[in-house]
Formats: sequence, C-alpha cells, structure tokens
Amino acid sequence: MKRIIAILFLAISMTGIANAQSIQKYLGYYYGDANNPPSTALSEFQTSSNLYHIAGWSTDESAAGRSESTQYLLSQLALAKAAHMHAIIPGYPFLFQQDSATGCFTNDQGAAQSWNTVVQAMISAGYIDVASPDRSVVTAIYVVDEPNGPQVANGPNCLPDVSGQPNPALQNAINAIRSNPNTTTIPLATILNGYVGFANFSSGMNLFDWVGFDNYSDSTSQWQSQLATLKAYAPTKKYILVPGSQSANIPNQCVGTQSPTPFINEFQTDPQAVWLAPFVWFSKGSCLGVRDNPSLRSTYTTLGTSIKAQGCSSSTAARNFCKPQAIPQIVTTILFNSSQ
Repeated sequence: MKRIIAILFLAISMTGIANAQSIQKYLGYYYGDANNPPSTALSEFQTSSNLYHIAGWSTDESAAGRSESTQYLLSQLALAKAAHMHAIIPGYPFLFQQDSATGCFTNDQGAAQSWNTVVQAMISAGYIDVASPDRSVVTAIYVVDEPNGPQVANGPNCLPDVSGQPNPALQNAINAIRSNPNTTTIPLATILNGYVGFANFSSGMNLFDWVGFDNYSDSTSQWQSQLATLKAYAPTKKYILVPGSQSANIPNQCVGTQSPTPFINEFQTDPQAVWLAPFVWFSKGSCLGVRDNPSLRSTYTTLGTSIKAQGCSSSTAARNFCKPQAIPQIVTTILFNSSQ
C-alpha cells in the first residue's frame, strides 16, 4: 500500500516538475475578448486556437478602476481555463498612468504594488503555474501596445527611447513585472507600430521576449522587408506576426486584408516566430473579421487546429492542460499497473 501511495504521489507531482515552456507556436486572434454578439468569440475559436488574447480593461488607473480591470481579467481567465486555452494578459491596466490630454501612458510610481496585487489574485485563482508553464493559463504578458512613437494625441503609446535608453516609464513597468517572483520568467510581449518604424525603440525592444509590428498597408514585399528590419534590431527575440484580416480597408474603421500566405509561411518556417495574431476575429459593422470571411476563416481555422494539436502534444503537462485526465482515472491506472 505504501508503494501505491508513493507511486500516486509521484504521478501527480510529476506534472509540476518541468519548468520550461515546451509549446513553441501559438495562434491567437488579436483582441480575442472583443464583444462578439451573438456569442462570445472564445466559444467560436477555442477548438482552433491555443492563445486567448485578453485586451479589455476599465481604462481607469484609479484603485476602483484597477479593481474593475482585475475582476474582468479574472473572469476572462476563468473562461480560458474552462476552454483549456492559454492566455496572453494585458499589463498596461496595472503598470502605467494615462495622460488625459494625450492618451499617452506615463510612469506610475505605484506600478510594482499594483502589479503584485493583480498577480496575487491570479495566483490565488490558480491561473499562473510557475513550476509548469505548459499547464499555466497565463502564458505571456502583453505589456503595452505600440510603445514606439511620438507623444501626440491618438498616436502610439508614447514610450520611445530616451537618450538611447529605454523609456523610464517602460523600464519601471518591466521592473515591476520582473521583480515579482511569480512573473519573473513569463514572456513579455509587444506589437510595435510599423508605420513609425523601430529606430526610436531599439533599446526598449531589448526589454521584451516577443516583439512584432503591424502595418496593414504593407504589400507582401514591404512586409517582408520590414520584418527583416525588425529582425536586425532584435535578432534573438521571438516574433509576433500580425496579418490584417478585415474585409475592407476603410480609414479609421477597417484595416483590410493582407494575404495570409506569407505570414503563414514565415510562421511555419522560422523557429523564432512564436505568435500568429490575425487582426481580427470579430466583425463590427461593415468591417468583417475572420469570423465572417469564409476564405480566411477556413485558412486560419485549419492552421490553428494543427497548431493547437502540436502544442497539446508537446509535453505531458500540455496534454493534461488541453484535456486533463481525471484523478480517478490516474488512480485506476496506477492500481492496475501495481498489481501486475
């Protein structure tokens, strides 16, 4: 009996031993949590996607606003966990203050305290597994969107390098994440504004693990050239690929559709390409996303199903996360094997 108990303990605890991320590729739609009536987007793409991009927040950095953002984040992580999907979570609601005049993110001296509070809430709810990233709901942190760019109203998020060094507000935010032992090793991600370029963010880029850019007006050759430029700035990083995936190109409304072929080819052949993030799944008015574009939906659903299967088979922990094995079944297997 003691031998059986020991084997049972070993079988259960083994899932927490691995501390390296085995899953190498993710397909997840940018802003996957966007309102998507008549159903939730997650319920529509959960079988053909392995990364749920949570982007929504209260847009309020006060204590009350951050509490609202925390509760929303926890609710979305609960949905992801129930769907056996990993998630990339937003850092910006908890790490910056926002200038009311320009909309720019600025330094927040309370970033570390705010971050520690939301991390503890995620730990308590079981959404971060430091010991086994393959079974952690939280897979990456989207620190901030389009941090490169000038300080202009409605522009990118105003965190370019300062005197050749990372922007102090960005550095402060990264320090807050890395100083928490529960998020020290979780990949940090950002998508840069490709129209602005990368020269004014060469130092800030080094603070991230995953980097990408969006420039939906790019032709295939222009996109490939700009991707090569990004790689020259960040040769050791993992890359996020963001194809425009809306039905029309209407300024300030829809970004239009870029051919998925070069993005998919790059994603499949470059081992450093980590996240294919079509923009977007949902539809709004005349802007039809992947959901309502039969050709794009078929292409990305087929690819996503394959990527999800690869990820789910990458380790025992990943398999258990995708389709957890019930404890009674584990016990039955162990008892059967011990009697042989």
